[in-house]
Amino acid sequence: MAKVIKMETKGFKKLTKKFAKLPLKIQKSVSRSAVTAGAKPVKDAAKSLAPRRFGYLQEDIIHVTKRYGAVYVAIVGINKNIRRQIGQTRDGRPKFANPSKYHHLVHQGTKRGVKRNRYLRKAIVRAKNRTIAIIRTKYIKRILKEMSKK
Repeated sequence: MAKVIKMETKGFKKLTKKFAKLPLKIQKSVSRSAVTAGAKPVKDAAKSLAPRRFGYLQEDIIHVTKRYGAVYVAIVGINKNIRRQIGQTRDGRPKFANPSKYHHLVHQGTKRGVKRNRYLRKAIVRAKNRTIAIIRTKYIKRILKEMSKK
């Protein structure tokens, strides 16, 4: 099951009312930018905790922000579109490493000796407080900025 950082706007009654008065387009922009900024500490922590063999797993950790209905979600994971040449086979053909193909084996482990390394879960736990703080400050700054424009 995926680890999730949930955040609701409690204790921001005045700010929530101001946010609701903003146009929908601006509300979406504010929410998206706050969630995107909040994903960066998780991505950075995951990169620092990822195991290093060739270093491709660390390099290919990305974050993507998506919208599901009225909710914005940041997903931190492995870029699926990248593969790198790590050498050649005996007959001269190139040999590739694609981190999205072996990430789950590193993260969950195997029965035959590969110990699991739950670096993404550890990254979420490590960056949770920083992420929430960044999202809150980003929301407050952007809402106040948009309110001052009117």
